[in-house]
Amino acid sequence: MQVSDPGIRSSAEATLLAFRKSPHPFYACQYILENSQVATAKFLAAATIQEAAIREWTLISPEEKSRLRSYCLQYVMARVETSEGYILSKILSVVAALLKRGWLEYTQAEKASFLEEVSEFSLSTASPMGLPAEFHDKCRASLEAGYLQKFYAWAFDASVMVASKALEGQGENQESAISSHDVCNGYDVQLWHDLLVSPAKVTWILNFYEHIHQKGNAWLDLPLSVVVRQLIVLMCSLNGSIFPTDGAGTQEQHLQRLLNCIISWIDPPEYVISAVLAGTSESEMLDGCRALLAIATLCSPSSFDQLLLSFRQTGTLSLLSSLTCGIIKASCVRESEEPSWTYEALEVLLETWTVILQPADLSQKVPLPPSGIEAASAVFQTFVEFEMKLSESSALDEDDADDMAAFSDEAREDRLSAVALIARTVPSVSLSLLTMLVSKCFSEIRQSLGSETTTRCLEQLHWLTILSGHVLADPGEGETPTVPESILAVSAEPATHPAVSLSFALIDVAQQSLDATFRTTLSPRMMEAIVWFFGRWVETYLMPDHAGRGPSSTPSGHEGQGVSVGVLFDGRNALNAAFGKDGGGPAVLEILVRVALTSLTAWRGEQVLQRALSGCLCRSAQGLANADAANHYVKDLLMPMAASLAEFSGRKDLATFSQQPNVIHQVSCVLERLRGAARETIPRTQKAIFEVGVSIMKPLLVFMEIYKNQVALLTSCCFSFIPNVFAQVVYLGLNIITPLISADLLKYPKLCRQDVEVVNMTLSALGALGVFQYQALCKGDDGLGAQSRTSGGDDVLSHFLKLLMHFLLFEDYSNDLVEPAADALLPLILCNTALFEKLKQELVQRHQDVESQERVSTAFHSLSRGIEIASTIDRSIRRKFRSNLFVFLNDLRGFLRTR
Repeated sequence: MQVSDPGIRSSAEATLLAFRKSPHPFYACQYILENSQVATAKFLAAATIQEAAIREWTLISPEEKSRLRSYCLQYVMARVETSEGYILSKILSVVAALLKRGWLEYTQAEKASFLEEVSEFSLSTASPMGLPAEFHDKCRASLEAGYLQKFYAWAFDASVMVASKALEGQGENQESAISSHDVCNGYDVQLWHDLLVSPAKVTWILNFYEHIHQKGNAWLDLPLSVVVRQLIVLMCSLNGSIFPTDGAGTQEQHLQRLLNCIISWIDPPEYVISAVLAGTSESEMLDGCRALLAIATLCSPSSFDQLLLSFRQTGTLSLLSSLTCGIIKASCVRESEEPSWTYEALEVLLETWTVILQPADLSQKVPLPPSGIEAASAVFQTFVEFEMKLSESSALDEDDADDMAAFSDEAREDRLSAVALIARTVPSVSLSLLTMLVSKCFSEIRQSLGSETTTRCLEQLHWLTILSGHVLADPGEGETPTVPESILAVSAEPATHPAVSLSFALIDVAQQSLDATFRTTLSPRMMEAIVWFFGRWVETYLMPDHAGRGPSSTPSGHEGQGVSVGVLFDGRNALNAAFGKDGGGPAVLEILVRVALTSLTAWRGEQVLQRALSGCLCRSAQGLANADAANHYVKDLLMPMAASLAEFSGRKDLATFSQQPNVIHQVSCVLERLRGAARETIPRTQKAIFEVGVSIMKPLLVFMEIYKNQVALLTSCCFSFIPNVFAQVVYLGLNIITPLISADLLKYPKLCRQDVEVVNMTLSALGALGVFQYQALCKGDDGLGAQSRTSGGDDVLSHFLKLLMHFLLFEDYSNDLVEPAADALLPLILCNTALFEKLKQELVQRHQDVESQERVSTAFHSLSRGIEIASTIDRSIRRKFRSNLFVFLNDLRGFLRTR
């Protein structure tokens, strides 16, 4: 009912709230349900019954609880034909809430009488009861153990009956073979095996889909077909104790049975892809790709390959290779810029290769069989061949905005990283191929200067440079970058080592920028790719302090044949001889520094390149022996730029001189270089950066006045050394936006990813602050000192420690945030152990009984188990603490939270 008068509306709302809070309102609510003609009133009456029952649970007699449940059920059964379905749904939820509230108190016979509403036992749909989350977990676990198998058996029988009728009785014989169930209460692994993956049931489902498939392509996209295929894909991912561990190969037989059906969706690849290109629906083929991914997550490379060998001559890896190659070829025929089915299929197949080559648990990584090495090599060569053709065909496109966007696109980075893993399976072949192509493109460029061939070869060389960077080195984000072990495993002399040959081929390309004649041929975009490559390559190969096994390495062909420790050292020695401190490293460093300095002046109009090169040069100070040498190096690099700004700003004719185009251009370039240097500041060079910043403050103020009408220059002047301006804008925006983010908005994947990314970056920044403060305290310094205290005198890091502990224990979040939260929490605890102990005691004292107090204390003790704290927080300590935090949260979150 709509009420326009605010006074009447306010009075009505107050009356309604008073009624909902009134004691024992059950009879009044039942009267409303029976006699009211207003649907809203009935809904509110049902909600009031639920709220009052939970609130007065201990005051209601068992007989009245039973009467309430019976009344609600009878009300629903008597009105199943009503159009007010949402009222019946609410009353059923009342029944489920009443049942769940007393679930742990009821006898087995009482539980068996009330099982009409199961969704209440899901945490995602649980009604608020003011009880610990652990209570909800126990109810759900009890329901699963006692009745979930019975529910599944009923649902399966009903599905068989309906499906058989849908296909005009074609499944009746199968139904009679599988429709009898001897279901008992209690969790029975063997019974679950019989219910889910018994050969009879799996065969019935596969035959059912075969009947659908025989009705023609028009049925492929019908909801029934889609659901059955999704079920088959889900069955491919079943794992764990449901399969016996007696060595009978039950899981392998189950996967073979499924794959025998799925193979028709994707094989032969050429025929399937051609049919899709001709207009047939791609949904079946995509589900086949997803099924391969699900199976690959459960198998080792060898067992995955053996699945098809039981009933055909070629293995699963060969099929995966043929399918991937076919999709790559089809994806290169781009009729539109919109992502197509080829894009989705290729992403799934590359993810399958990633799962095979780099499992989530690195301890489970095993070498590829010989057939797998050949299959992976074929995929890499096909990818390179068709991407080269694509680069050549797009070289003369007028608009390269899409290409520039793709350069930093996360999806493309993921794709190239997956291809790099494939390339590393046979590093001798893949690196030699890249070296040959780089040399060929470079040779053709020199022979055809100024022609269209030069443009085409430059585009191909640009793409080869980006791919080579991914193959040779990992990004090293958050970890120390190391040479991939498959590349280290290659035994060769320095002159013939494939990684050395490819590196020197690209060094030769970069070195051509020193030639004034050839320099005009290299585009700024090409130089940007070269700078990006060496920025990644230098951290891994150039004069490394140590060499080791990289986290993203893949098993190589040499590993499959059993590589000795001596061979591994041969590979490491070859790289050290070519790029180490005592080998060719200093000469390579000199070349790269000269290239960087030349690029700063030869391509001054490119702002991104200016910033990138300047930042790269400043970041290289990390490799110097000590902080004094690093600061001296940075000052020598930046002070001439600061001096040129001071010289310009002090001219008497500045008003007219500053408006000349070449002067504006030069000032802009210098500012971009300083911005790049400021962005790449590292702790050991902060002193030099701040000194340079102080020296240019006065010239910047002068230029701000002179160029107040030049927006681009004014932006550079204002923000080049004032990052807190950006920070204030960002935090102001987050303070406005964050309260507006709701659970419904987070259902949009892009917004959800961005929200999680913001939290992740915040935790990373918090961890960096904590590590800095802890290391300073270990050295006897003040660290942040007075800057760590707010105007009220509170310590900022202590405040964040409280917030983070509350977030981890009481808020909702994705499990993906636990690891970055652990990296932030550990240094915060070490910086303020007294506050951490205080928080622990507060949580312990919240509980009155001794058992609960001991549980909280034990959980807190588990956080520090096995951790030996030193003056630095190394990788092993962080990993151990992450593991401990997972155990801590599993033990405590459900116990402390209420819902």
